Amino acid sequence: MYSVSIPNSLAKPSIPSTLNSSDIKSSKVIPGSALAVLSISAFKLPLNEFITGAKFLLRDPYTHPLVKSSLVELLSKLQVADPVTVYWLDKKEYTVVPADIQPLNLLPVVSEGKRLITEKCGNQNPQTEKMAIQEFQLQVMFLYPRINQIIKDIDEWTDVLIARIEGKKVATNTVSSTWQERLGKQIDELIEKH
Repeated sequence: MYSVSIPNSLAKPSIPSTLNSSDIKSSKVIPGSALAVLSISAFKLPLNEFITGAKFLLRDPYTHPLVKSSLVELLSKLQVADPVTVYWLDKKEYTVVPADIQPLNLLPVVSEGKRLITEKCGNQNPQTEKMAIQEFQLQVMFLYPRINQIIKDIDEWTDVLIARIEGKKVATNTVSSTWQERLGKQIDELIEKH
């Protein structure tokens, strides 16, 4: 039997000593918090219990998008064949089968985006390249598992990203610029909170 666990050093003393799916369903665990994710994985839950908890968090509108992205990727790596529903950035629900999607960094659009950033910035501006790759990684983490539905033109996406970082005027009527503006606000909010 599979189980999911994290080191005891990450567990908080106030976390209950046991956790099961009824605790999660009855909201004894605060939905959307990092504590909820730690609670689900901290006590060597059987895989079925972990999946139940993950499914709950994926549909919770208050669970942070990066937590959802991490959960979907973990379920993908575990080859979970059951469909899961994700309440996503656009406030709509989408069903995905984790076993059918690749982990984030194995997606061709991610490696192609990083390659294009390096090619476009390269030796001319290594600082812009570094910042663009870091921001691109955060963007795709927010967008996962729907990256391919949003980034239709990776060349345009990287052009918009580099222009934004360099402070250049960006056309606001493209899908890439609209999504990057939206993601930029969420990334800024994340940075301000931490």
